[in-house]
Amino acid sequence: MTEKNQSLAAVGWTTAAILAGFMCFAQLGIMLSLLIGRWGIAGVAPVALVLALLLGDILGRRMGLAGRWRIWPTGLALGVMTLALAMSVFYFDLSWDGQNYHQLGIYTIAEDWNPLTGPMQDFTPQLNSSVRYFAKGPWYVAAAIYETTGCFEAGKCPTVLSWATMGLAVFAAGLD
Repeated sequence: MTEKNQSLAAVGWTTAAILAGFMCFAQLGIMLSLLIGRWGIAGVAPVALVLALLLGDILGRRMGLAGRWRIWPTGLALGVMTLALAMSVFYFDLSWDGQNYHQLGIYTIAEDWNPLTGPMQDFTPQLNSSVRYFAKGPWYVAAAIYETTGCFEAGKCPTVLSWATMGLAVFAAGLD
């Protein structure tokens, strides 16, 4: 493998780690916030971003990135996050499930529902089983982003971030 391909692969892996790390840290942060009584939900996404960028820098140094190559993962990750937020904000979800139980779940987690301490809260009768029993992982991250930005549609960006993370990992694996 050439030195350039090795550096490109390291940038791809590091950027993918930053994006995945952001989603993992946001998930962990919102869970901790819910465990301690819903304290600090609006600060979860910024803290998760800072932690993910620090993780990416550590990983980049371990992978041998130096000089301007070390800046690329941070810039690329911030660019992807900006693009993901923009795409999410400008695309209004008109699907039935997006308008009903997903939206209801995210709004109520952001406002007053704690699924950890009160999982059986009553909702609209036709949506009770969907909101109670669907996986809430994406809702937690979306609620953290919604609380930070104040824009509900921005909470859809983890989907775009997941696509970008997978694409970067496949790119880096192909170079390796």
